[in-house]
Amino acid sequence: MRRAIASLSFFLLPAVLAVTIPTHRVVTREECKVLPLEITNFTLVEDSTNFYDVGFNFTFSTQEGRAQDGSCYLGAPKASGIFDTRGECNPRGLAFFRYKKSGELSVDFDFLCLGHMGIPQIIPFNGSIPLKCDRTAGGQNCSQDGAVALNAI
Repeated sequence: MRRAIASLSFFLLPAVLAVTIPTHRVVTREECKVLPLEITNFTLVEDSTNFYDVGFNFTFSTQEGRAQDGSCYLGAPKASGIFDTRGECNPRGLAFFRYKKSGELSVDFDFLCLGHMGIPQIIPFNGSIPLKCDRTAGGQNCSQDGAVALNAI
């Protein structure tokens, strides 16, 4: 009888252990996966010294609903045609602008987000900003014409 019970418990033990050992699911947190980034207060000033001054604010919110604001500013030589705000954004970002005389600005914006456990992730956005431009003495001032939301790619 003891041998039968011992034999039976030998076969049942793995089944009992398999049922009672909790399984841990891996939960991935994508804190950096953000909703469209909104650009506001965009200004581009072309002065008489062949420089552009560019500034804008941006806002985004994560899927968890946390909102974050930032701003960028740069001065760029007119000859470059592509403006690079490396190191000029707070929080840190990198933006490339291609200004067209037709009154539009294409934007590629990479935002550096600190994700779960502080691991940095780069979130790329792109889109275009329609501009309203007014000529001033020796240059022109351009501002954002309407709301702009850049989509993450």
